[in-house]
Amino acid sequence: MRKSRSNPAYKNLNSPQRRKERNKMEKIILLLITFALAWGVGCTTAATKEQKPEINKPAQEKPIKTTSTPPEQKTDGVAFMGGLDMLTQMHIANLLSQNGIAPYIEGSTIYGLDVPAGQGDKAKKLIEESVNKIPNSIVVSHTDSGVLGIWGNRSNMYMLSFNKSCKEVLEDSKQKYYSIISAMLNHPDIKGKIKTFKYIEKMQVVERNYADKDGSIAIGYEVELYLSVDLNMEVAGFKQYAQVWDDGKNGALHGSNEWWHGTPETVERNKRKYEAHQNEDRK
Repeated sequence: MRKSRSNPAYKNLNSPQRRKERNKMEKIILLLITFALAWGVGCTTAATKEQKPEINKPAQEKPIKTTSTPPEQKTDGVAFMGGLDMLTQMHIANLLSQNGIAPYIEGSTIYGLDVPAGQGDKAKKLIEESVNKIPNSIVVSHTDSGVLGIWGNRSNMYMLSFNKSCKEVLEDSKQKYYSIISAMLNHPDIKGKIKTFKYIEKMQVVERNYADKDGSIAIGYEVELYLSVDLNMEVAGFKQYAQVWDDGKNGALHGSNEWWHGTPETVERNKRKYEAHQNEDRK
């Protein structure tokens, strides 16, 4: 898990105007997250079990590298972005670093971007120009205070239907997005879930370009993975959100939903049944 770092560069984000702007954006993000979770489990029964979103540390996650700023150095506030949007954070950090601007990125639900004083306008111009070069990947909005809002664009979306066992899907290395599928299904946390949710129904993939460390344009992915315990009956389902990059070599899990259908008695009976299947598979 990438922990928030204490950074003196963010003292200038505590002005009343900045706090008002940040609070407004955090409320919007929280509303969107709430809506997404409600949509994902809205069709299940009262016995549905829901997990709150959380950030899980993947095996090879690399934190965004930003430069610490001395307490006496003044900075310009440039932008806000989603705290879980690693692809946008990498794009901004790499873009500015390649152009001689030290990025200071930090936050919780919403991350703030500061740059050394006097370089704010240049940074904003670079960001807006870069977004035009990678259409359908990042959206920039303008606020009354002049600070940019930077968000991921989900327009390049693909839906892959499987309705097969996870084992069968992993055996087909020639299929589209195999490196992404393999990275998801082989992640330690998801491998644990597959012991119960043995089947993959579908996977939603959003392709997003971002600036790599060497200045080239790379492709990252936002992923929603849908698993099931039974393809023929509505028993239970599991959905995992993630971002993946470096052709599946690196990524971050961003939260999941799990739900079981039926009355409390039915749910308890099904859980015992599929746990028994797990024990049989271990023998």
